[in-house]
Amino acid sequence: TYALRVKAQDERGNWSADWSDALEVNAELDFGESYYEPFDSDVFASGSWSRTDSSVWVDIHHELLRIDPNFSYNDGAQTHSAFRLPLVVECKMKLVQGGSNYLLPNIHAVSPDSAELVDITYLSSLEHGWRFDGWTGSHTRRPSSEDEWFVVKAVLRREGGELFVRPADEASFSLVVSSEWNWPSSPVHIRLRQPWDARCEFDYVKVSFTGQNQTAGEEQTADHMGSWLGPK
Repeated sequence: TYALRVKAQDERGNWSADWSDALEVNAELDFGESYYEPFDSDVFASGSWSRTDSSVWVDIHHELLRIDPNFSYNDGAQTHSAFRLPLVVECKMKLVQGGSNYLLPNIHAVSPDSAELVDITYLSSLEHGWRFDGWTGSHTRRPSSEDEWFVVKAVLRREGGELFVRPADEASFSLVVSSEWNWPSSPVHIRLRQPWDARCEFDYVKVSFTGQNQTAGEEQTADHMGSWLGPK
């Protein structure tokens, strides 16, 4: 089991101001296991996630993580646990309004020292498109407007990864891009964030440990106790 550094939070689950404080958490997935967060309970009160401020909150009635505008940019939430690579990360999310040409929120893989290793989002301008280890210029299977639920699935390995996407009301994923990189061997946290001061919603996050260099199409998962559950 890894000893992992995560951001210190106050009693309300807010991130520390300077991001330098940390505490130790042990978290590890075995081959075939998945972490699944459906946001049906207050993840900030439980301490399993941290947040920038109270504009980020869990709507338990609708089972959503919400980020509300508050005249501050880039608010978000982050898992306290970190997960060893290789991983498949899946998230259902939408940008409700205020994206200024962004049509989806951001999802990041973050190193224990808070470096954002990869940023996944979609910006509608022609030269940008999907973002995955930089702007791809690809507009494959893109959202058509704000307020549209989308599911992104990212295969993340130390040496590279793939991004798959689909509208939430469709069953099959499309490959957007494959990328190569060279990441450190440390596990990663998952961070959800608004672009600008946009209103955003997240339905679920699922993290699966593949145990080898699999693609999303070869992913195998099994449920784990507590928050380690199957999808809604």
